[in-house]
Amino acid sequence: MERITLSDVILIDRIYSREGICEVYKGTLRSNPSEVICVKKLFIEDLSDLSSQCEECYTMAKLEHQNIIKFRSASIEGTRQSVSNLFIYMEYFPEGDLQKLIQFRIQSKNSWTENELLSYAKQLVSAYSYLQSKNICHRDIKPQNIFVTNNGTMLKVGDFGASRNIIGGDFTIIGTPLYVSPLVRIAISEQVRNNRHTLDHDPFKSDVYSLGLVFLYMASLKDIRDLASLSNLDEIILARISALPREYRRFQRLLWYMLAVDEKKRPCFNKLESIMSEIISYEEILCEGCCEYQESKDFYVFFNEKMCRKCVDNYLFFPDNKIFCSACGIYLFADLECNCGAYLRCSVCKDFIHYGKSCYNSLFDSVPNRKYYVKMICNCGQLELMPNPPYSYYLCPSCGYFCVVCGFLYGKERSHKVCEFMLKYRYLL
Repeated sequence: MERITLSDVILIDRIYSREGICEVYKGTLRSNPSEVICVKKLFIEDLSDLSSQCEECYTMAKLEHQNIIKFRSASIEGTRQSVSNLFIYMEYFPEGDLQKLIQFRIQSKNSWTENELLSYAKQLVSAYSYLQSKNICHRDIKPQNIFVTNNGTMLKVGDFGASRNIIGGDFTIIGTPLYVSPLVRIAISEQVRNNRHTLDHDPFKSDVYSLGLVFLYMASLKDIRDLASLSNLDEIILARISALPREYRRFQRLLWYMLAVDEKKRPCFNKLESIMSEIISYEEILCEGCCEYQESKDFYVFFNEKMCRKCVDNYLFFPDNKIFCSACGIYLFADLECNCGAYLRCSVCKDFIHYGKSCYNSLFDSVPNRKYYVKMICNCGQLELMPNPPYSYYLCPSCGYFCVVCGFLYGKERSHKVCEFMLKYRYLL
């Protein structure tokens, strides 16, 4: 650890002040004026207060994580008998804190993408999980205590004034009221009524809830004051998470874990980190066939084209309109049996079976050469496949285009994305 004292620093601007408690300055090192640092000045009442305030220094000094603010040094102002101030020297964040970034997003009406939110979540959960592995809980998680760097892409945990090493089961009641967990909120109410100052709970799980509120604020860009009441809290959380855009499905799953009202159902950070890995790897894709989001593993993929298994496996390939084989004059049913090719027709394009090539390729060969014998009958009469590529629909001048795969009209009754996919790739399934 470096040794920096107040005489080594030039204080430039005061960027935060809380009367009688602390002041925060932007400063530079005299030995290197281009190096900007943050100086936190804590006002000391007595030696007992000094000992308590030094806890923040001790906590920060032993932490090494890329998403935790870097502690540089600390110094004391005053005499051995009368210490007036404690100075903490840390890295400086010109981009400010997360609260400032959220406000900018709100004002510009510019929501984060889900991947951006998950990146932030991964960083912070990793940082707090690291703290838990060191038996340290933060106890005051809020946007103002999370700092922004690297052009808004990296977040760092800071302000360890309320943190402590966990030894027993009873803990002092502390935290910013808007971001405390339900159990801590209940304890705050009892503290006011009964002068109770301790609470038996899991402080790490309380921190998880606090971070969950921060994430909900980021995802919704809406104030979270409606979650400050314990009345109908489950219903309020359900409504707030459910109201997030569909594009946030993975992030919603994360919030369900973090904002569980029952502490027993809420994971600690170490458990949450493994859950995060599962959530991030879980990918859903919008299927063009059914227009529903499906898990990525539930898709057939050929040459960068995708269709969900539900669409492909449950698709009906026999049209409502009658079809018949003009070669043998027999109406065809679902088994596509006829005298000239019993059981040997493709269920998709209705042509004779064609191993090793797509329906499109088969139709490109048979239709121009008058080898395609299946016709459709609509209310207007017999229909033949169009003599022009892609040869995949029947044309009725009055009714319109009928799909050779499903028999439905184009552009009216349904999308034909699945039909087109099957015409290309049925032979590969």
